[in-house]
Amino acid sequence: MGNFSLSADVHQMLKNKSCHNKSWSIKLDYHFGGFAKVSPVLLDFIGNFEQRHSIKLDPIYTGKMLYGIYALIKQGFFKPGQKIIAVHTGGLQGNRGFSALK
Repeated sequence: MGNFSLSADVHQMLKNKSCHNKSWSIKLDYHFGGFAKVSPVLLDFIGNFEQRHSIKLDPIYTGKMLYGIYALIKQGFFKPGQKIIAVHTGGLQGNRGFSALK
């Protein structure tokens, strides 16, 4: 994906605000090939998530974010009982372009 400096940018912003907490990370492994790229695996996850939780996801942002969180949970990345906060930022208007999500 090229030279990606998001982690360094966030680190600098936090440092500028005198926040020295190092307990955050940015995971770049769940982009599915880039912006607006999807796969059958992602679309299946989004469909199953909506069926199970009655919450719609989009394949551009929130679907990829929650897919990544669920993958990290399965990998044991988070400690048992650790709280995870995920913010659903909307973006559902993008679903109109994906026939599998209509």
